[in-house]
Amino acid sequence: MLRATIERILDGTCEPRALRSSDAHTGFLISYPAVGSRIELLSEQPARRIRTSVVRSVWREPAGDTLSVETLNSRYRVTIHASSDRPDGG
Repeated sequence: MLRATIERILDGTCEPRALRSSDAHTGFLISYPAVGSRIELLSEQPARRIRTSVVRSVWREPAGDTLSVETLNSRYRVTIHASSDRPDGG
């Protein structure tokens, strides 16, 4: 699993969203974002599973640990923090 933060930066209206604290979630990605799959994040606070619509495209931003991911309904910024086999790092 990958420790990451996901932020929704555009919604279906294609207008930039004013980021609120509820728009950014840190937790563990089930798998690396890929076209045709969904982003699934096991969020730390609050403890829940976040699942997006199907990924349409993935771009790596100049900062090598950040991705821009476009889904059918939204666009997200995904920042990868570290990789781990288990959420507790073991």
